[in-house]
Amino acid sequence: DLRTYISLFTSADGRIYLSLPDLGVEKTWMLKDLIKAGERLAADHPVDESQPPSLELLVPLARKLSGSCEEQCGVQHLAILAFWYVLLGVAWRKRDLLAVKMTARFKLPGCVGLGSSGAYCVCVVTSLLQSSGLIPPPSVVADGEGNLTWEDEHLDMIRKWAAAAESLIHGRASGLDA
Repeated sequence: DLRTYISLFTSADGRIYLSLPDLGVEKTWMLKDLIKAGERLAADHPVDESQPPSLELLVPLARKLSGSCEEQCGVQHLAILAFWYVLLGVAWRKRDLLAVKMTARFKLPGCVGLGSSGAYCVCVVTSLLQSSGLIPPPSVVADGEGNLTWEDEHLDMIRKWAAAAESLIHGRASGLDA
C-alpha cells in the first residue's frame, strides 16, 4: 500500500509550481519562459511523436530553466530536472499550455530498488500528458471494481516518457519500474 500521489491544479497567475514536501522542495517558475522554450524547440527541431522527447536536447535546457546546475545531483535536483524534462517535452508539442500547481507526496522511501523514482516519473508524466491533452483521460475498464486505465497506445507513451525521465535520475534506468 505504499504509493506516490500527485495532485495537479491549474494556476491563474502564470506561474508553474512544484511542491515536493517530502523532499523539502518548493519551487516556482514563470509559464512564459516554458512557452518561449517550447516555441524555440518546435521551430528548430521536428517532433517525433512516436518517441519520448530527446534527453540530449532537453536536459541542458531543463537545467537552465529549472535553475539546476550540472554539479547538483541530489535527489531534490534530480526530481526537479525530471519534472522540467517532461514540461519541456509537453511544451515542445503543445502551444496552449496552462500554468500548473503540482504536488507530489511519497509513501515509498527514496532508496534504490523500491521503485520510488519510477513511480514519481510515471505520476508526473501521466498528469502532465493528460492535463495538456496529449493523452485523454482513462476510459478502459481495468477491473471488476470499475477502475479505469488508458488505451495501450497511451500506456506505451506514458511508459516511454517515464522511462526516459527516470533515466535522468539514475543515469540509465532499466525502464521496468515505469
